[in-house]
Amino acid sequence: MQNTTSRINQLWFLTLLLLLFFALATAWLDKPFTGHHDWDNVLYTHAVRNYLKFGYSDLGYIQVYSPLKSLPDDLDRSGAYVYRHNPPTLAILQSLSVRAFADSEAFIRLPNIIITLFSITIIYQLSKAMYGRRTAVRVTFFFAFAPLVVYFSRAVNHEAGNIFFVNAMLLAYLHWTRKKQPSSLAIAHMLAFAGLWFGHFMAFFLVFFFIYGLIWGTSEEKIAIFTICLAGFVGFATWITYTTKGFDSYILEEFEEIFTQRTSTSAGDSATVESFNTLDYLGRMLLRISYGFSFFGFLFALFGIYSLYKQGMKRQDYLIWVHLIAGLVYTTLWRNATWIHDYFTYYVVAPLAIWAGYGLHIVWPHGSTKPRNRPQLYAWGGLIGHVVLVMAVSVVLIALSNRSFLTVADLVAERTTEDERIATNLPYRGPHIEFYAERTISFDVKFDVNQLDEVFTTRGYDFYLVCNLREAPNWPPQVTVEEAKSCYAVRPR
Repeated sequence: MQNTTSRINQLWFLTLLLLLFFALATAWLDKPFTGHHDWDNVLYTHAVRNYLKFGYSDLGYIQVYSPLKSLPDDLDRSGAYVYRHNPPTLAILQSLSVRAFADSEAFIRLPNIIITLFSITIIYQLSKAMYGRRTAVRVTFFFAFAPLVVYFSRAVNHEAGNIFFVNAMLLAYLHWTRKKQPSSLAIAHMLAFAGLWFGHFMAFFLVFFFIYGLIWGTSEEKIAIFTICLAGFVGFATWITYTTKGFDSYILEEFEEIFTQRTSTSAGDSATVESFNTLDYLGRMLLRISYGFSFFGFLFALFGIYSLYKQGMKRQDYLIWVHLIAGLVYTTLWRNATWIHDYFTYYVVAPLAIWAGYGLHIVWPHGSTKPRNRPQLYAWGGLIGHVVLVMAVSVVLIALSNRSFLTVADLVAERTTEDERIATNLPYRGPHIEFYAERTISFDVKFDVNQLDEVFTTRGYDFYLVCNLREAPNWPPQVTVEEAKSCYAVRPR
């Protein structure tokens, strides 16, 4: 009876965690795409609208990040921003969301939040299979409320889906090793295949999963792991050959260029190149991991690793190390991108959360919420610190960051060098606007000050940027003028 009550309480707690995460992730869901990482959202909005305008098959299911007015005969040589470096699955899911609901920021973001909820549920199931239900609840807390997970659940990136497929495949494989059910092994194969139709990370994981099988697997497990890896390879080969029309030379050159760029040790464009060495890179990654997972969660994870080592490592424990090493290699190989962007450190959050949950369970094995000794008192303080950090990240990075109009104007002004008046249609809402333009600002439409009524009413622009003037003109009373870098940002009152 006591065991049943404890199980019910843990399920209620898990449900509460999922509801709290959903509330936190969907707060400000319709916030404009003006944050540091929202350029991905902007680009995917282009891809979604192109799918809905021209159809999936006519575009060859390819993601096109430029707003197309008509369908060119040759996308690759049309000058459009054609993106082939990731499968189109995420963009297609977003287009289905927009088709079902509305064309707005909220429904561009919604699929990623739902995928993250599935990822949270899977990590609960995986950690329960490995270390029991109580540990699983603690693991879920650390994963769901890691600052990186909360923040990037709202950003249109592949990280949440990649983690879901890897952990789901691991869970199916573990079930097969224990019960030897063919259905579990078949599911593991399908998830490895599907994972490569979602993003790249599954490929990196399968490489180290294969090495794990060679070292620790039985003869039967070696064969199973080999065939799972083969299923992943087939998944990779099918999407890459389909979207590149069989590896034509143009696409191979593009892949070579991006591989060279991503693996370089300099970041930025030609005007602002920032070089870094290995120590610089490792220092930045450690800092990002400590605040992206939280410093307090990181300490719990270290204690969890120590506890597992002290008790004697089992074969299943090495699977978490496989996950971590794959994530570290992935971020290190793409070091140019990870130097600039912090979302690649997302791939180390799941193993750290599992270790942190295990460490907390060792310190706090009972179900009471009151600390009973000094270590538990310290753990209680660490949990409070973790929650405070998560809330701070949520408020600062989601609620407050880039909410001001001037931030948007500054963003555009940084990319503006012409000594002329420039209008840009960077909108604040989606449905009634033709397209977003954040990193793809168009400077080819030019107006003078006397045409502001046309700019704001007929054209639908949200603001008007006037740059590099010697003195401010005599602005009409119907506009608000604010300074933005070397420009004036003008908007309707």
